[in-house]
Amino acid sequence: MGIRAWLDRRRRGVAAAASITTASAVTAAALLYPGFTQTNLDLSDGGCG
Repeated sequence: MGIRAWLDRRRRGVAAAASITTASAVTAAALLYPGFTQTNLDLSDGGCG
């Protein structure tokens, strides 16, 4: 009895666990990523005002 036989018997459970783990990792990365800094510039278009 090896890892191959174990995976064959539990294929749906392993696939579900892998899907949940991947979705959780992507969600955590999206929430924790600080994003890009934004610079507010006061641009003059040469007009009045």
